[in-house]
Amino acid sequence: MKIVLKKDWDIPIRPPFDDNVDDTDEEGYFVGREKEIKPLINEIIRRKSGSIFVSGYRGVGKTSLVYKALSEVKKKDKNTIIVLLNAAQLEAENDGIHPRKILDNLIRRLYSTTHDLNIDTNLKDNIKSLYRKAVATEFKLIENYQHLKLSSKEKTIEKSSEFLFSESNLRNVIFISSWTLAVVLQFAEIIPYEWLNNLIPLLLAFPIPFVVNLTYKKHQETKELEEEKGIAEELYEFDNSIGNLEFDLEKIHRELRKKDEKLIYVIDELDKLKVENVKGVLKFFKNLFTLSDALFIFVAGEEMYDLSKPVKNEPKKDANIYRAKEHTYFSSKYFLSRPLTPDLDRYFDMIVDFNNLSDGEFETFKRALYFEANNDFFDLKTCIKGRVTDFDDENRALIEFERVTNEDMNKARLQKAIAILFEEKYMSINQTKWFENESMLREVFEYAHRIDSSYSGELFTDPTEGYTSSEMIRDFNGLLYKIDAFNIQTETPQPIKGVQVTTRTYQYTGGIPSNVPNQLDKRMEYEEKFIQEFERFCDYIISLNDVFIGRKSKVKLSRSDLFNTPDKYVDQINKWGFDALSQFNDKLPLYKNISNQTVYVHRREEINEKSAQIENHTTTLLSNSLPNIVANMLIGLYTQSELNPQFQPLKQNPSLFSGTANKIRESLQVFNPTVVFKRDFSRQILLIYGNIDVIKQLKTEIKDNSKTHVIVC
Repeated sequence: MKIVLKKDWDIPIRPPFDDNVDDTDEEGYFVGREKEIKPLINEIIRRKSGSIFVSGYRGVGKTSLVYKALSEVKKKDKNTIIVLLNAAQLEAENDGIHPRKILDNLIRRLYSTTHDLNIDTNLKDNIKSLYRKAVATEFKLIENYQHLKLSSKEKTIEKSSEFLFSESNLRNVIFISSWTLAVVLQFAEIIPYEWLNNLIPLLLAFPIPFVVNLTYKKHQETKELEEEKGIAEELYEFDNSIGNLEFDLEKIHRELRKKDEKLIYVIDELDKLKVENVKGVLKFFKNLFTLSDALFIFVAGEEMYDLSKPVKNEPKKDANIYRAKEHTYFSSKYFLSRPLTPDLDRYFDMIVDFNNLSDGEFETFKRALYFEANNDFFDLKTCIKGRVTDFDDENRALIEFERVTNEDMNKARLQKAIAILFEEKYMSINQTKWFENESMLREVFEYAHRIDSSYSGELFTDPTEGYTSSEMIRDFNGLLYKIDAFNIQTETPQPIKGVQVTTRTYQYTGGIPSNVPNQLDKRMEYEEKFIQEFERFCDYIISLNDVFIGRKSKVKLSRSDLFNTPDKYVDQINKWGFDALSQFNDKLPLYKNISNQTVYVHRREEINEKSAQIENHTTTLLSNSLPNIVANMLIGLYTQSELNPQFQPLKQNPSLFSGTANKIRESLQVFNPTVVFKRDFSRQILLIYGNIDVIKQLKTEIKDNSKTHVIVC
């Protein structure tokens, strides 16, 4: 079996400079990341200013994502200027930040980037001028010192000019040439007039060479003096204080924007700096980074995603402050999590030039590598290199082997079990839930590697915590049991997060003998929770209807009765003053999908949210609405009789539970329960939810008034 890799399979994506943005043969490969890269590209195109933060753990492909996004932006907008810096160029060193050096380096990188670009000449000159300010060794000169320096320069130039003529023998050359010409004219008699033949040699002997020499000397003095004045005046205008440099840089940003040039700074590898230094840089240049007419993209590790968290030895935040100042450092934040299996598949397929494996063998080989790399791009390259056995004549890497081993088969099936659980069931698509996603993957991969390296007969026990990662591992164990990797040893029912869950201890069989199904037919724990909560809600609807109907016909309802004609029974609860219909109609389709194991698009967060909604609605039904529901039921039963009852809250009517029952009133009015009563107050029923301990203390009073006053708890 042979796999041949392309020559550039492991070469990273290049930065999107002008010389390679239109290349058809770009080196490096980037695939997937649709849910991250599309919003990033859109934001870069829309924004003219602000700061974007891209975070993720090391090696996950943050820089490649940014470079790919910027390449796409440059293809759409040719007037995009990209300035690249790394953390080292920020000069935020161990002894703290150095704002002046940071600003100097921003200006240096802007100058070096735009030096060869085809942009407005005046803009180039302004950038060059700012660059000279940033790197100059002499700056603002005192005016008096300026004049003294000019005067000194004038004298120096005069002396050096005289000395220069003598040294170069230029004056001698002038005089010798003039004398030679005078002799020729004197004896050759070239000029027809004798008086001119006598006069011109006399002039050439001294006056003419003297005047020529004097004129040249004066011209040189004037030219050099003007040059020195120009330099001095320019230096005099230089004021490179950090405030002025920042102001001038912002001015250039505005000028670039007016010329429809989009300026983007990319500051990479922030995670190489201390967190407190990064905070210092962002704090000092907050206005420049967020308000100037340029876009700043910062790239850092996961530990810097939330800069509002205090670092070691940092003073604690004032508890009265709503949010820390770091909260507004970035216009938006992106967290890059591990790639999904389809992303890894596309990348692997792109870097392979040839393979003679069957589809099943190729998938197994790939998934085994994904498992070794923990679904990580950076580590995947390392794992692939570890499998390379040779190179061909074209310098392409070769992976050759006899067959797919059982070890690779086990790894591939473990990876598929993780992928189908995480990517199809547990993964949150909400960007803000990145930490939860990452925690789940880390824990389940660590757990799966422990299984892979274990021996036959080793025991594994379900975690009992209520964390989502623990919930996923319990379901992961259940899936391994289904594919014959585990045998159940013990089972222990226990409540976890309000739901009865059976935790198990399993025994490892020593391998993964069965294929992982492409679709799970077992309900996840969070799906079971929803089923339980919805059925509990339905049971209360059935129970209330049973009470009402049973008073007349003694008929008992079933769940099938409710699900066949839900409007009839659920709407009855609405008539009694509680909105059960909207919740029932909203949750019923999901209940049917989960119960029938239908393929559906609902994600874990949505199901958990609906579970919480139905649970809260049931709690409201019992604690707040049940007394009123029962009161309305009684009114419905006896309105046509001689009782003709009505109901009111206890506090609303002083005639309720008064007289001999007044002690009951005093003890229970704090709860303001509902009271159903005849219009002449001769019969009164107080309906209260809970508070049984208070009622027990009133048993004497309740007994004494039982013919006229009744309490239903």
